[in-house]
Amino acid sequence: MKRGISPLIASVLLIVFVVTMLVVIFNLTRETVESGFEKGQKVFEGFSNCDEVKFFIEDAYCEGGLVIVKVKNEKKIDFKDGFAVRFFHPNENDWGVGSFLYDTRLNAYEVKAIGISRPTYEAKGLLGEDITKYKAIQFLEVVPRVKSGEGFQFCVDKKKKIEVRNCSAS
Repeated sequence: MKRGISPLIASVLLIVFVVTMLVVIFNLTRETVESGFEKGQKVFEGFSNCDEVKFFIEDAYCEGGLVIVKVKNEKKIDFKDGFAVRFFHPNENDWGVGSFLYDTRLNAYEVKAIGISRPTYEAKGLLGEDITKYKAIQFLEVVPRVKSGEGFQFCVDKKKKIEVRNCSAS
């Protein structure tokens, strides 16, 4: 008669070994999977927040050192410092990026004229002195920014472009 491990004991040991390996693998990968889910949730949250954005730019014009942009919020969400702006000129590529003045709030369904500092450049005066002049702006693009998790996300697919009136170089 041969002696060895009975098939029942071998099966039980194999099952215990497989379960132990699964527990070890699960514990090693749990943190990675959880952080991946958190990142995915933040990205999804940002996309769903962008879906909530709907605004319209009614007018844009220059007034001294400011570009005045009349914005209409068409949804029931409030914006606080919620936009970035890109300035364009026909003879140059986009050369300026700005934002609405800080602490600017646009409440749900509100229409508001908001000022943006106008881009400048240095030039020489008649007597050779340095003077600051305002750049000409042909049009601008407004890109909404929404809260996404603990940070912010720009909703580039919702950007609006508008021609700027009375904004020649001065």
